[in-house]
Amino acid sequence: MGFTPPIPEGFWPPYDGSTVIPDPNKRRVSEGRPRCTRIQTTMDEADLNRPKRCGLCRQPGYTRRSCPQVGGPSQAGGR
Repeated sequence: MGFTPPIPEGFWPPYDGSTVIPDPNKRRVSEGRPRCTRIQTTMDEADLNRPKRCGLCRQPGYTRRSCPQVGGPSQAGGR
């Protein structure tokens, strides 16, 4: 089997076809979290009348980051 080397770009025949210009709004974002493509429904809407609750103790008024139930780092466990 033989191998034909590619032709250098300087020897290419001139291109007479149409020029494609990409739409910059359709480009993908190269960094950051990927955008969700799932279609939202009425089930996904948050109820604005209900207060948010802590993810740990389920009490309203704060989040798990500022939860008073959570102490400092655990002394037990040996890590």
